[in-house]
Amino acid sequence: MEKLKIMFRLTLLLTFFILASCLDRDLALNKVFFDNISYQNQKHLSLDIVEGEFSKWQIENEVRLLYVIDLDDSLWVSILEFKSDAFALAYYTNSGKFQGSIPVVKGDLLEQGIRSGRRLFSFKHKRFYNHDRRLLEQYVQQFPGYRGGLPQEFLSLPFEHREPGKTSIQIDRFHGVPILFPMFVQSYRNANLYWNVARSWESVSEEDWLSWVDSVSQNRKILLSFFF
Repeated sequence: MEKLKIMFRLTLLLTFFILASCLDRDLALNKVFFDNISYQNQKHLSLDIVEGEFSKWQIENEVRLLYVIDLDDSLWVSILEFKSDAFALAYYTNSGKFQGSIPVVKGDLLEQGIRSGRRLFSFKHKRFYNHDRRLLEQYVQQFPGYRGGLPQEFLSLPFEHREPGKTSIQIDRFHGVPILFPMFVQSYRNANLYWNVARSWESVSEEDWLSWVDSVSQNRKILLSFFF
């Protein structure tokens, strides 16, 4: 009886992830009706949609929009849509193009970035025009499937002995070992003992994950604690 309950729960969980994935795809940028989305009550002046997959980051869609707020006050918006939240977060943290909530000065322009689920929003505007971050966040929230903040996976690993600032998303290599899927990595330290905990972030099948773990174990390259 207990085995039946476990199987039932696993089936429900699998069904949920499948439906969530399908829903996420239905809310893709190339299906968004941009005429319903405005910034400070202004509709976009121009719109350019680029479809396709770009490089290792698994970018599926890119949208560029221009909003003219007032005379000489324009807002350029670039939206990157990735295959999953993991790739979006990896790009956000590893590409060097984003500084969190701090605006980046680029010549006569200021650039700010906001992440929502598997999308990254980049806003550029002239330095002497104020575009409050609260207004930018309200703009992002108009898009279907909005998911702000860090994902639950960041909170699911042990807190004891965590090394502050030693959290990352890896998509190429983990300690020199090639990986074929995004991996959330947290570093730990206790006195002179250092170790890492890695998680595949539900972005790869259990079979592929265990195959990768086995290859690492066979090579005896690194000592890991694994969570799937």
